[in-house]
Amino acid sequence: MPNRDKPSLAALLAVVLCLGACATTSENTQEEEALEAERRLSSIASALPGRYASVVDSDVASRVLVIERRSSDRAGTLALELRQSGGGSAVRRFGLTIQPSNAPLMLEGVFAPLDENGRARGSCAMTFHLREGGLVGRTDERDCRFGQEGQATGLLKEIAFDGRQLVIGDRLVRLDDGTVMSEQVLTFLPTRTYEARLGRREGDSWRVSRDVSLTPGAPPVQPLDEADMQLGVSIGLDYFRPGSDAPVMLRLSVKDADTGEAIADAWAGARANSFGITLPSLQVGVERRAQP
Repeated sequence: MPNRDKPSLAALLAVVLCLGACATTSENTQEEEALEAERRLSSIASALPGRYASVVDSDVASRVLVIERRSSDRAGTLALELRQSGGGSAVRRFGLTIQPSNAPLMLEGVFAPLDENGRARGSCAMTFHLREGGLVGRTDERDCRFGQEGQATGLLKEIAFDGRQLVIGDRLVRLDDGTVMSEQVLTFLPTRTYEARLGRREGDSWRVSRDVSLTPGAPPVQPLDEADMQLGVSIGLDYFRPGSDAPVMLRLSVKDADTGEAIADAWAGARANSFGITLPSLQVGVERRAQP
């Protein structure tokens, strides 16, 4: 059955990010609107690049997204390269360019999958709407198409950024009847580095590991004690959403290094500076590392 009545991913992303309205007034001149668009694009160019980790739930495995700024031959153009890894798939690379348009507070863009050498394997136009602190953009699945007539599929790709989190949605649509073949929405948060101190009790003494570096979305770490012996546990951080309507949390997980069995979990707010675990035989303290 066709799925033409399904809501736009853009509507879903805008709700997720709670982006403010960006209505302009007739009092703004074209020059003022152009300057405002340049100012906002410059702000996005400073805020968007970086390392992100996806929010994990029961259906979505952790992914890491690295966004780097690239040089551009065109003045006023923001050129980015995105590299996504994790989720059991190979590294995926994309190019994204964004530049001002002639419409008030709107931007034009091009999204392009890249091969391992950084060459574009095709491209799709994107239209962006500026919001306070961020933007929302999308492709048109009728133009961003793959395959031959009769079996062609269109990609509706949407990106929303509010200055703090990034949401990317993908919907593949069969163009002959509008059937949605697949759909996914991923939420990414900037990663921060934490330092952990662990103590594990053995008999009447404690074995201690200090200065263990942890980053959300990174593989778990097996800490060593002061004699360079493994403590027998693995420890990791991720962004976790315990339910569809629940806020995103920062989750600390400690597991048995041999069996993978969970020993303890702890949760804190996604931007927490410190938290930990206190058990009779295990103590963990995690503290956000100061930025240089």
